[in-house]
Amino acid sequence: MKSIKKIILFGIIVLIIFSASCARTPQYSNRIDNGVASLETLVVNGDEQHLLIRGKNMNNPILLFLHGGPGMPMMYMAHEFQKKLEEDFMVVHWDQRSSGKSFKKDLSAETINVRQYLNDAKVVIENLRERFAGNKFILAGHSWGSYLGTLLISENPDRFDAYVGIGQVVDDSIALVMQKDFLEARAVERQKEKEITELREKGTAVFEKYLFKYGAELKDSKSFMPFIWSGLKSPEYTWGDVFKVPQGSSTASARMKYNVIDGSLLEEEIFDFQIPVFYFTGKFDYTTPFPLIEDYYSKVTAPYKEFVWFENSAHFPFFEEPDEFYRAMKAIKNFLNQNGAISSN
Repeated sequence: MKSIKKIILFGIIVLIIFSASCARTPQYSNRIDNGVASLETLVVNGDEQHLLIRGKNMNNPILLFLHGGPGMPMMYMAHEFQKKLEEDFMVVHWDQRSSGKSFKKDLSAETINVRQYLNDAKVVIENLRERFAGNKFILAGHSWGSYLGTLLISENPDRFDAYVGIGQVVDDSIALVMQKDFLEARAVERQKEKEITELREKGTAVFEKYLFKYGAELKDSKSFMPFIWSGLKSPEYTWGDVFKVPQGSSTASARMKYNVIDGSLLEEEIFDFQIPVFYFTGKFDYTTPFPLIEDYYSKVTAPYKEFVWFENSAHFPFFEEPDEFYRAMKAIKNFLNQNGAISSN
């Protein structure tokens, strides 16, 4: 997301003025004895990376989020949407290699590749499985994270009990064509000649700008500013951490090597899964175009599959409709309660 860099830098200036100097994660005011509220560091394949683990009952299912990007962390906005989730899940955010709190300027470019990130994810997953032995494990991938998540459940289905693809990545080439058609159609509808010209002359360089303008990234915002204001309030991110966000995003996006499959999930026909899968999709999402996700879903086979629409969201339903997102996740927990041995908390 190239165009968010300037906005994030503006937010950093404000954050320097208002932010506390050290990161923390709030403890529970009425803490249950077996709850966890932990911001911690883990050495992952030689690289120091950061985890946020929050939940009021350690017997609840683990819900591990794989953030988007590559290089765009979710941890800094976690406080906005996950309070209710902590009642029913052990919620885990992981700032991936070259992302957010885990970003390092001297990180070798050779380690920024899909296979390395999958190997990193497996270390994080095994660490969580050892610490919370016996818990159900739900893997949730957002955007780029859904690409990683799909490969993870394909390679290691025995490590998970369910998968949730949020704004599922399917095929970037097809997505760009669909974005182009969508954006030009919106500009024509509005009779915006300058916008039509800019889209046709500059192409993909301005797609993100107009995806925001037409409500296809965030339904009710024309910029990335809601995320900035969220970051300003994040107890887990210092202003120094926020400096790392645009650096990590630009570095990971520019250097990422796709070295696991030759084509897209669609081209490689990665359709068959051994665990229940759920696809959470905003009805206004053209960042990962919802018609493409619908097409992919129609081809997926699994012991159970479900497509969940978010009526008032674009690409970030957990942020745009946190209550609906919680209800959808609680329904998955209930599904697992009914279809396997799991504690009903």
